[in-house]
Formats: sequence, structure tokens, C-alpha cells
Amino acid sequence: MKIKNKVNVLLIGYGYWGPNLARNIDNSNDYNLISICDSSKKQFSKIKKIYPKVKILDDYKKAIMQTGINLVVIATPTKTHYQIAKYALQNDKHILVEKPITQSSKELRSLYKIADKKKKEIFVDYPFLFSGASEYLKKMISSNKYGKPYSLEFIREQAPIREDCNVLWDLGIHDISILNYFFDKDLTIENKIKNHNFTKKNYDSINLFLHINNNINIQIKSAWMSPTKIRIIKVRFKEVTIICNENEPIHKIEIYKKILKNHRSYKRDLPGVDLREPLGKLLNYVFLVIKNKKKNNLINKKLNLKITKLLEKVDK
Repeated sequence: MKIKNKVNVLLIGYGYWGPNLARNIDNSNDYNLISICDSSKKQFSKIKKIYPKVKILDDYKKAIMQTGINLVVIATPTKTHYQIAKYALQNDKHILVEKPITQSSKELRSLYKIADKKKKEIFVDYPFLFSGASEYLKKMISSNKYGKPYSLEFIREQAPIREDCNVLWDLGIHDISILNYFFDKDLTIENKIKNHNFTKKNYDSINLFLHINNNINIQIKSAWMSPTKIRIIKVRFKEVTIICNENEPIHKIEIYKKILKNHRSYKRDLPGVDLREPLGKLLNYVFLVIKNKKKNNLINKKLNLKITKLLEKVDK
């Protein structure tokens, strides 16, 4: 049933990430989950059991053309993003697309050309921009409380091996999006080490070295295969190191302050952070922008093109 003032949503793709999107959309007071589309009819019984009132389709074009849909959420394989996103925009829908939205800045520009003409919004699912831990780190960096950071290290390991993109576009893209959230400056590629340990088509691990103005050194390590799931960010200042562990349920941030005259001793602080699910906060942001209550100053054209062009350079 449609409720006034809510955003009516069609979700396309109910595979790896789709169930998380469906759950957050359905639990939100801002949205009506009207319909779910998936090309595999094997998913239908699973969807029907959890969302008995939702209309289920297997043809994305027919699904997009349903009456009353305001937002199309796309969680399909990367190679299908462009054609589905283009069709949705051409038919006057806002879109929220699982990362990466495309693997081509040329395709991304063409989507924005349609969106600008139709006056529709394009959002990309970068959930860690809405993580309480990321928000805390940005605040510490922007405030200069501990001075300027001299290095950042990102380690992101363990995820399903994908056929539709490499590990940088799957995992590393999160860290590139976070870096652009922390710093409104250009990232320069210094070196890159790619490895095909398990796949021939797409490299499955990468060490990427970047810098900002030659005075902030950055390392991004991404790997699909790992015995443990790792989601770590280290931000190093002269006297302080902040460690962010997104896998921690409560204490996601640890601050280590050097004890004077003894650089091997540290005092540890455990500040509180917003522990709400980042995906839910992202959806709230999308709702406010669609309802013209907020400008899209975060997941906008500038950010999406900046991320896509950098990843294209790494892949050259």
C-alpha cells in the first residue's frame, strides 16, 4: 500500500547485497518497498516469504515502468549497471546504484547528462561515508586537533571473488570514496602492485600507494582471499595514531597518544561514535535529497567522477 509523502522504491537485484538494501528500505519510515525484480526466479520464493506484499518481477524494464515508482535501487552485476541505470533515468526515476556505478567515466558522464535533463538524482551506494567511525575520523582530520596527518593506511580483506570487476573496484573503491570524503584534494598515484593469485581475468589483490601534495602518504591494501575479515583504517599524526576497526561492534575507534619522552608507550582512549547502521543513514540522506530538504553535496557528480577517473588510471 502506498503511503503519502513516502518514496516508492523498486529494488532490482536480490543477490549478495540486495537483501541488505531491501531490509533497510523496508524498515525505514521514509520508503515503501513496492517491488523487487530479479532475473533468477529461484529468488522469488525467498523474497515472497520475507516480503509477502511486494510485487515480484523478472524483467527490469517492465518493473521500471510500473506506476508510482520514484526511486530505482540497482544491486545487479556491475556490467549491467549502465543499461539499467540509463533506462531508469530515461523513464524519470531517481537511481541509487551499488558501487561501482560504472567502470567508465564516459558512461558515467552520459548518465549525468540524462539525469540533468530529466532533473533526477544519481546516488551511489558508498555506505562507509555514513559510518559513525568515518565521520569521527573526518572530524579529527578537519579540526587539526592532532595536527596534520602524515600517513593513512587502509586494509580491507575478505569478500566473495567476483567475475564482473577486480578487487579494486569491489573493495578498494570503499577506501577511495572515504579518502575523498576526508580530503577535498587530488590523490596522486605513486605505485601499484596487482596480483592474480586466484583469478586470471581480474586481479584479486592490490597494494596501491598514493599521496596528497607529497606530504600525506597513503597505502590501500585490498584482497578478496583472507582467512579473516579485515576492515581497518590507521591515521597517523606526529604524536597520535587513530585506528578504526569497522568490525568492532562497539569500540570502532581507538586513539593512541604517545607518552612524552617514551615513544614506545601510549595512552589509549576509546571515544564513542554513532553506531547506527551506515546503510540506513545513507537511505535517509537519499530521501532528504529527493524531497528537496537537502542538497546532494556528498554523493554527487564531482565525487563519483573523481572516484571513477582515479580507478580508471590505476587500471591502465
